[in-house]
Amino acid sequence: MTRTRTPRPLQGALFAVEMAIVVTVVALVAVVGVARTVAATERAAEQRMYGQALTLSHLPVVIDALQGEDPHAQIQPIVDAAVSAGDFRYITVVDMEGLRVAHVDPAAVGEPVSSDHSAIREGAEFRGVEEGTQGVTYRVKVPIRAESGEVVGTLSVGTLVSELRAEALAQSLPLALASLLAILAGGVLAWFVTKWLRRKLYGVEPDQLVRLLQAHRAVMESTEEGVIATDDRDRIQLVNAEAARMLGDARAERLEGEDLSALPEELAELLDAEPVPGELRLVHLPGGAVYAQARTTSADDRTIGRMLSLRDRSQLDDAIARLEAQREKARLLRIETHEFENRKHVLSGLLELGEYEEARAYLEAQPAEEAAEAASRLGLDAVGPPLLAALVSAHATAAARDRVAIELGEECDVPASLRVDSDDLLVVANLITNAVEATGFGGTVRVTLAVEPGSDVLEAVVEDDGPGLPGSPADLTTGGITTKTEDAERHGIGLFSVQEVVTARGGSLRFGESPLGGARVEVDLPRARAERPQDERGATP
Repeated sequence: MTRTRTPRPLQGALFAVEMAIVVTVVALVAVVGVARTVAATERAAEQRMYGQALTLSHLPVVIDALQGEDPHAQIQPIVDAAVSAGDFRYITVVDMEGLRVAHVDPAAVGEPVSSDHSAIREGAEFRGVEEGTQGVTYRVKVPIRAESGEVVGTLSVGTLVSELRAEALAQSLPLALASLLAILAGGVLAWFVTKWLRRKLYGVEPDQLVRLLQAHRAVMESTEEGVIATDDRDRIQLVNAEAARMLGDARAERLEGEDLSALPEELAELLDAEPVPGELRLVHLPGGAVYAQARTTSADDRTIGRMLSLRDRSQLDDAIARLEAQREKARLLRIETHEFENRKHVLSGLLELGEYEEARAYLEAQPAEEAAEAASRLGLDAVGPPLLAALVSAHATAAARDRVAIELGEECDVPASLRVDSDDLLVVANLITNAVEATGFGGTVRVTLAVEPGSDVLEAVVEDDGPGLPGSPADLTTGGITTKTEDAERHGIGLFSVQEVVTARGGSLRFGESPLGGARVEVDLPRARAERPQDERGATP
């Protein structure tokens, strides 16, 4: 079985790492400090012992006594006084035969020395550690010379190595206490740094960071919305690919790190507004018209910046149109269900009363398909292109369910050779849908589709007997309203798409009043460049 290791909390892991670093650094500093203290103590002791040895070796009393009959009697008091004054472990004076003539231990006087003095008797000096009767000592050995320069004896001064180390450790105690305080202070500082870093990361653990990164990448790469995010200093931190497309900048990295002045003025005002407006606003960008909505972003109960979501208007219009179509279907189904229930109740009542002939006559009198008959009455022979004829027929069928009559104008004439694309269908469908919505129950919509002889411009005129136009043509193509309906719903959301298609084709869009009493919308829609004949494309003016 595979065991899953529980991830360690980030705060604890950071604190442990920081404390390990602090303890390691302080320990290294303390070790170096102690080593330097021990070395300094040894050097000081050596200089002290060497100075004492030189002083005693140059005393005339000591030199004369070593050349006399009883050197011990004269030298021992001097050695005892020097040991007491200098706090040495021992001082030994040795004659040329290697016998002690003065020592801190009276019983050792007259005995051979425990260490080798032969090199000293030849005039050399020694400084180092040796083991003797007193233990392991650090000692200094110097020769004692007469005025003639002849070596007449040797002198050794020493102290226990253990005493030197104890002295060095005693001198290192303040350093040890300072190191301990440094570790404690480092621990406190590490704790505050850990808390500060965790606050900066908004309490997110490492495994959560991985998931956030994966989610961020998945969302940013898959979303159809543009996203612009700023920090609490109004610096742009994120611009995804869709937002860069809408802004007309192929590289989103150019904007990241810049201030709001790098954005279009309308977007910068939305991100800088106080308070942040939460409603959708229509903004015109190089990549097309978009709906923009600003929000405040927060984490760990703190405001960390703002985010602006951009939605392509054409995509949103298509989504709204699909939603409205579904709502319309649902409403028609409810109406048909209600009618069916009424017919079923009438038929059930006739059968219960035994009026079988009346029931048969009632069934025969019901229209099989009123909507289909309404479409067939149009007479679509004047509309040659099958796609265009099918579109008008489908709208006539749907409008008949709402008791709206769609009729073709007398001037309707479109040759079958005319090539019709999705943009043509979009324009005609939007105009018919707006007119049907405007006129309402029992209304009439007149559709005239024509192409002038020798021309490739599709002329579409849609009229209705509704309440008419609400405002100026500019308002109609940018505000999303076509007619003054009685309810609070906004109609004509597709007119902006119509305007974009007409502008792209180099056509025209005109509004007026219809003889039917309502609105009249006229569209001149030239063919797309790819659809023009080859001789026209290659012709020169």
